[in-house]
Amino acid sequence: MTRPRKQTVDWFPHSCTHGRTMFTLERKYGIQGYGFWFKLLEVLGNTEGHFIDAEDLATMKYLQAQTYTDEGICLEILNLLAALEAIDHNLWEQKLIWSDNFVSGLAPCYRNRNITIPVRPDNYRKKPGQPGKKSQITVEEGEEGEEGKEGRGKDLSAGEAPPTALVVKFTVNDLAVLWNEKKPPELSAVNLPLKRPEKDMTKIKDALKRNPEREWWERVILRLHQSPHCRGNNDRGWKASFDFMVGRAEVILDGKYDGGTGPGGKTPQPGLSSLYQRKMEEFDGREG
Repeated sequence: MTRPRKQTVDWFPHSCTHGRTMFTLERKYGIQGYGFWFKLLEVLGNTEGHFIDAEDLATMKYLQAQTYTDEGICLEILNLLAALEAIDHNLWEQKLIWSDNFVSGLAPCYRNRNITIPVRPDNYRKKPGQPGKKSQITVEEGEEGEEGKEGRGKDLSAGEAPPTALVVKFTVNDLAVLWNEKKPPELSAVNLPLKRPEKDMTKIKDALKRNPEREWWERVILRLHQSPHCRGNNDRGWKASFDFMVGRAEVILDGKYDGGTGPGGKTPQPGLSSLYQRKMEEFDGREG
């Protein structure tokens, strides 16, 4: 039987310079605020999946003991951290503690283990048998199809399901924002709002229709952290772009670019194979 791969860490990056989170915590709580933040990160790092269920009484008592706080101060600081976006505000409303920046900083560790980095626990509260979340892609202005038009003016109070075109919430711009937040640091961010020629924009929208969940795209982007080739370690210094990621999302997630310095972990060969590889990358998605 294959041994399960752990989703905890024994270390995490600790920057010597701090931003608004640490300034605000120290200003309000002094050294207790400083200690709380790094104790919280230690607990997150040592917790499977790197998130804390604050509805679990024993877990919260342990966190309070680790941070030398009582229940009132602990919750007060966590509320402040959510307001500062140091922990995810939406997940904290569900009493889940998760930090995107913290987990993204652990990418080198998971890259060395050759396993996928943990993703946001969006479905953690989902009960067995409960229907999954509806698609999160929104119809952008001017995109409403015939189903959406037919749905206007209908009375939905009798239980009639709203047209699919009206419930989609995750937009092209949302994907671009996600790229800027989650991409490997070696890769270039995109300008917002995202602008592309109509032909390229259609390809992105089609990709979102095939895979409408934010969590799925998070996994694709985080998979690039495991690809030296896509991060520039290849014979010509090429680096994956947002458009390349969208065009090759399925095979990226399947691990085609994991490890090594080329697709499938193979080192690109000079000459004709390098030219062929370049043409394939240009076909799959624009570079830069």
